[in-house]
Amino acid sequence: MKLLYISCLFLLLGFVADSQKLIRGVVVDEANKLPLDKATVFINGTSSGTTTNEAGEFILRIPNGRHIIIGFSSGFDTYGKFINSGDTLNNVVISLKKKPSKSDSEVYQINEWQQWGEYFLANFLGSNENTKDCRIKNTRAIHFQVSKETGDVSATADVPLIIENKALGYTIIYKLESFHCNFKTLLINYTGYALFQPMSGNTAQLREWEKRRRMIYYGSIMHFMRSIYRNEIEEEGFEIRSLKKVFSLTAKPTLFDSAALDSTKTINDTNAVRTGGYRDIEDQIINPDNYKDVIGAPLSADSIAYAIDRTTAGLYFENFLLVLYKGVTETEQYKQVDMSSQLVLVNKRPLEIESDGSFYDYRDLMILGYWTWSQQIRWLLPYDYILTATE
Repeated sequence: MKLLYISCLFLLLGFVADSQKLIRGVVVDEANKLPLDKATVFINGTSSGTTTNEAGEFILRIPNGRHIIIGFSSGFDTYGKFINSGDTLNNVVISLKKKPSKSDSEVYQINEWQQWGEYFLANFLGSNENTKDCRIKNTRAIHFQVSKETGDVSATADVPLIIENKALGYTIIYKLESFHCNFKTLLINYTGYALFQPMSGNTAQLREWEKRRRMIYYGSIMHFMRSIYRNEIEEEGFEIRSLKKVFSLTAKPTLFDSAALDSTKTINDTNAVRTGGYRDIEDQIINPDNYKDVIGAPLSADSIAYAIDRTTAGLYFENFLLVLYKGVTETEQYKQVDMSSQLVLVNKRPLEIESDGSFYDYRDLMILGYWTWSQQIRWLLPYDYILTATE
């Protein structure tokens, strides 16, 4: 079983809208305030990006709404900041900090691509029989580390990854910040920033890419969040139900209950000391046989979503949320897939959703089921993707 935190920051921001504004600014070295040329600046998770000129200046289109603007240059830490198209966008200053020197006393063992490369690709890009459809062109930039204490695997990259996705017609410039797998909990999370660059192609290629993009979009978490925002859950083919996991009195000792590891404690004692907090949520996921799933009746969108302000919707629910996609699928491949997912708000805080389907704080949301597969890099669309009408 694999879990996935939606901690990929490129999942968060962008906007599908008719209007866009220009953002003008400069990228500088924070230490000496000198301009940095050839620095990369983009709106995270979209196709809007550019590089700075010799004076460190840039001009960029920003879709309407809230976004994260990203700036980076070789030898500097990545800059990321929320920005709103309604703000003053004429003199934006992006200050980059130089990366600190690495300490000689490392707590990690360095491992080679030969040992962990295949594992990384399967969990980051997504497995596929034809690896030529989506590949990382500069895999040598990726470095793997294994914790001496826990055995957890981490990966980082010194330069942006160049991901060529021929299946969907995008080249993705991906600034990988972290990749981490906890083998004890089976929890995988990664963070990074993505700029989508549409590929050029002939008419037949463009038609095929759009067909595949539509296939990926329907039933995706982007599709779901846009449907929540518009209060069109049923119309878009989704069904949502409350899902509660009830602890069984015949459950085996669990990973997180210290009392359960004490043979002098009874099952009732163990159940009594459960806190209902974050550890309990992980336990429910990692030890599913210890729980009974209680599925409620279908819910309406307005029972879990509400308006925060004129441009932002809120999403909140107790326990787990079971999401089923029952809409029309366009290929036989998807008809064979169980398109059901589970969501849980691990910190018991509402998500804020924009009209493009972006949401935050991403650290508050954990997903299971179909979306753990569909949210891998191979299947992602930029948040300025616009669903076109069929012929």
